[in-house]
Amino acid sequence: MFLQANLFRGIIVLSYQVKSVYDKLKYMLSVALLSSCSSALFAAEEAESASTELPSFVSVFLDLKINGEMIRSTPFGHTIEAWSAQIVLIFITIVSIIFMLRVSRKLVVKQVPDKLQIAMEMLCSSIKGFLFGLLGEHNKKHIPIFATFLMFIMICNMSGIIPFLCAPTAKYATTVTLAIFIMIYYHYFSFELGWKHVLMHLLNNPSNLIMWILSPLFFCVNSIEIVTRPLSLSLRLYGNMMGKDMLLGIFMIMGVQVTVAMIPGTIIGIPLHFPFLFLGLLLGVIQALVFTILSAIYLSLWTTHEEEEPTNSQEQKQQVEAQQAVS
Repeated sequence: MFLQANLFRGIIVLSYQVKSVYDKLKYMLSVALLSSCSSALFAAEEAESASTELPSFVSVFLDLKINGEMIRSTPFGHTIEAWSAQIVLIFITIVSIIFMLRVSRKLVVKQVPDKLQIAMEMLCSSIKGFLFGLLGEHNKKHIPIFATFLMFIMICNMSGIIPFLCAPTAKYATTVTLAIFIMIYYHYFSFELGWKHVLMHLLNNPSNLIMWILSPLFFCVNSIEIVTRPLSLSLRLYGNMMGKDMLLGIFMIMGVQVTVAMIPGTIIGIPLHFPFLFLGLLLGVIQALVFTILSAIYLSLWTTHEEEEPTNSQEQKQQVEAQQAVS
């Protein structure tokens, strides 16, 4: 885990040494590939025998027959079925990286940029501005890693509405991996500030006698939050995406059943799930934003010194002193 956190830091430093925002985007998607490969370490060992989710290209492959026997029923098929989400995850990541590489090569400095370049610049600047508002000036070096998670989770969420793909974030193996990476990441940078900083954070930065008396209670609560925060991040994303996929699958099956009841023998169903595709699109964006916002808040809580954030009374006192000096 320490090596993974250190690798994250190296990629961030490397990305900031590159001037082009599109090259930074390539490094960010490289981190996404690292995340997708690492999520396979947490893959479930048991394949699901029955599911209401929409079929992916992996499930279509498993339904093929070789010598009269379905691939799904073979030992190889059991392994592929257990790791189906990770296979789709790696496929989506590789396609995203290839797309960004091809797009970035076509982007050059032009007096009149084309529509693609304008769209990419607007996307990058919007994400950067959004994350800068969350992290602040003192944490702006962390913008690439959080932009990576925002884009990566958003693409994974939206892939669930594309035919023959599934949302990798609808599997707990994926979401718990992302949450653990985030937990290691902000704790790594908090320990860089020193053990005293971490201890004082766990004690809730006591400043008077009453706070020191209550500090053991704060220490227990903050210690529990070390585990509960990644747990809540992973369960929230997993639950929403799994529910969305199940909803789409159920209404698709209902559409087929209604059509078969009306026209026996048909293989085309009424697309009852079509209105929920827009709901799934909106839900995917919202959950990606929620995951990123909460992760950025956790980082700010662990890596911000108390003295770096003056209170309103202190600011007002400084303004009064400045006005008196002028007068």
